[in-house]
Amino acid sequence: MASLSPHLKQATPVTVDHALGSSVYDVEGRRHLDFTAGIGVVSTGHCHPRVVAAAQQQVGSLIHGQYTTVQHRPLLELTERLASVLPPHLDSVFLRILEVRPSRRHYVSPARPQGAPMSSSSTADFTVEP
Repeated sequence: MASLSPHLKQATPVTVDHALGSSVYDVEGRRHLDFTAGIGVVSTGHCHPRVVAAAQQQVGSLIHGQYTTVQHRPLLELTERLASVLPPHLDSVFLRILEVRPSRRHYVSPARPQGAPMSSSSTADFTVEP
């Protein structure tokens, strides 16, 4: 019988059946407060109805669209929204998650302007309200 690698240590013996908000429920129905929520749930909680609905809708049309290979509407719409709040001299964006905070703001890092030197001062971080 196969088992999980002993090199990957489990923080708890809990086997999760499902989760909602900041709680996880084990296979015996006991509720546990999730103090270890990762980046996928820390800002909205587990199974937030709007996140679930958006994910179901997106997965129904495209699961993964590598933006270096294809373009897709959600990517282009986000780029347009960002362009409306970025300074005019920043005409392109490179998306990366910098930090997740309880304020539920989205953090992006715009790409350096065309021809700008590559240095730590050529990238600025912006906070964009959803």
